[in-house]
Amino acid sequence: MELVSLLEVFVARVANAIELPTEQVRFVVCLFMMCPLTTIIYRLVPPIATLRTVLSIAATLGLTMYCLGPTMWIPSFFASTVCYIMMRFIPAPYAHKCVFAFSMGYLSYLHLYRLWLPSIEWTLDATAPQMIVTIKLTTLAINYYDGNRSAEAKEKMTEFQKQHYITQLPSLFDFYGYIYFLPSFLAGPYLEYVDYKAFMDGTMFKNFPGKQAPNSFLPVLIGFGRAFATVPFLLLGLRVFSVDFLRTEAFYALPLWERMLRFYVHVAVLRIRYYFGWYLSETSFIASGIAYNGKDSKGNMLWNKYRGCYPLAIEFPVNVRAITDNWNVPTAVWLKNYVYNRFPLNEKGQPVNALPTIATYSTSAFWHGFYPGYYLFFLTAALFTETAKLARRKLRPLFIKKDGSERLPIKYVYDIAGVIITLWLFDYAGPAFELLDIPRTMFLWSQVYFAGHAFAALAYIALTFAPNPPRSVPTNSAPQKPPVVSKKQN
Repeated sequence: MELVSLLEVFVARVANAIELPTEQVRFVVCLFMMCPLTTIIYRLVPPIATLRTVLSIAATLGLTMYCLGPTMWIPSFFASTVCYIMMRFIPAPYAHKCVFAFSMGYLSYLHLYRLWLPSIEWTLDATAPQMIVTIKLTTLAINYYDGNRSAEAKEKMTEFQKQHYITQLPSLFDFYGYIYFLPSFLAGPYLEYVDYKAFMDGTMFKNFPGKQAPNSFLPVLIGFGRAFATVPFLLLGLRVFSVDFLRTEAFYALPLWERMLRFYVHVAVLRIRYYFGWYLSETSFIASGIAYNGKDSKGNMLWNKYRGCYPLAIEFPVNVRAITDNWNVPTAVWLKNYVYNRFPLNEKGQPVNALPTIATYSTSAFWHGFYPGYYLFFLTAALFTETAKLARRKLRPLFIKKDGSERLPIKYVYDIAGVIITLWLFDYAGPAFELLDIPRTMFLWSQVYFAGHAFAALAYIALTFAPNPPRSVPTNSAPQKPPVVSKKQN
């Protein structure tokens, strides 16, 4: 208790110094603490799976109670237990649907409870880890369903589905070990059960002595270095480029061009806090060893199996997909492989209509919660995504020669314009995710005359009626690279 009291004094002083809520500083402290705790459990404790699992669960529950409150572990335990019973006793063809409905429904209940609170501002509570638990429960249930499908059905599965299905449910002990795996519980990212199992039984490291993870001390230092490198920008965002400025009279008094520019600057700086949190979480994954992802062509070890984001790809996106594939990567993997790809696709692996896109964004919105701003953001993002798809189909061929090569240098103009337009549109939509409610968001958008919506809607209408350009014929048949997200997760 004395240690907790000293920690609270430290948290309070830091919170006052940087003018942040105490709960947010406490959360960051817990993210820092996960790394040494993970190192002790998975590097220093003897490689006995049962012992490591018990210690991991105990550490996870301890951090959760300190960070969120003494009873904040109960929702995850309740939901996990109910879903395990469903998977155990409901026939496999139906269990995954029941688990998906219940886990999303229970998460929705927790989100709705937040709406009853007097403040519209976002706060930390049990919903934060429950969002990760929900992904774990739904993926486990669907993978168990896939593992019990017919041989003919398995032949038609995607490579991702074939690599992740399971034929038997884990024991209840292993199940709780997976749910309360220390590096992933508080802030994610989620991990697939087959990866967790391979990590715990050592098969992931079968080529290393004692089936133990190789040394990751230097990658851990690099991970901390990436996190600390964002701190100056994080403080800059808090003190100079806060999103709160977009709600002030000073912002409304600016000329239109500067208001549009500040949409980009202030929202771009806002993203830094997410990069900071994801870098800390990734470092705990690296410390445990589960982030090991083989070796590159030069024989260097890769520790990028569980990356939360790829900032450069986000800040310089060539298209909308570059943002969605590289922002909150594990969640994008979940939405893609467990929602989007579950709809009928054509021979090229593309949706036959807009329903998969709408369903994916809707699921993402429900997963995030019921603050109206989330739905404004995701509906707006869906419009931008569909417009971008249409633009790529109708405009990009104009910059490609008949032999499949690019028309240079004009193709550079197309690419640069795509980066600028894509980034500004999503930074235009971004305040809805921060302001959370409709009146404030709509008023803010009105200050730039709803330029993002107007541009996307007019472009969509114009491109819909535009003629299809002639298709180019490539001179070679080199296989295309797999999608970024699938490659990074497999």
